[in-house]
Amino acid sequence: MRNIFTAAARAAPSLIFIDELDGLAPRREDGGDVEVRLVATLLALMDGVGLTQSSAAAGGAAQSSPRVFVLGATNRVNAVDSALRRPGRFDVELFVGIPSAAARCDILAACLRRYPHALSRAEMDAVGDVTHGFVGADLASLCQEAALACVRRCVAAAGLCTQPRITNDDMRVALNHVQPSAIREIRVEVPTV
Repeated sequence: MRNIFTAAARAAPSLIFIDELDGLAPRREDGGDVEVRLVATLLALMDGVGLTQSSAAAGGAAQSSPRVFVLGATNRVNAVDSALRRPGRFDVELFVGIPSAAARCDILAACLRRYPHALSRAEMDAVGDVTHGFVGADLASLCQEAALACVRRCVAAAGLCTQPRITNDDMRVALNHVQPSAIREIRVEVPTV
């Protein structure tokens, strides 16, 4: 970790992106010795990136500019050590929620560009409408599963499928296999009355 921060400082201005921040810096009260040391190291490194480099602006006034920006991403913000969420470290928190139906349609259209398909925009919109809770990765997985359904269909057709293209039926098959990650952990039980 120190090497990354050192390299970023040498290349300043620069950006460090930490994905799955909760895995690297979990709350210290929840972790063991290794996690506590990792969090302490990250805190010290983050405090060091607050150093600024002064540059002369027009008119002779000095301005300070951050040398290294650190961005972190997590799906479990409450699992990140609270000391990292204090001002001077990760100053701003942005919540990126699940995409709307319209956004899912756009993401689906972008994912389908990788595959030959015969879906109309109306069919894509219909898939977007029934994929509540799906995020971009889920929609990419859905397209991949639809492509596999297309291949299976063409193999079963024993050579009658000369130009395999994902169809709406392939997408329906895929919808039975791919679950939305945003609501995967939620279970609803309806009592018998």
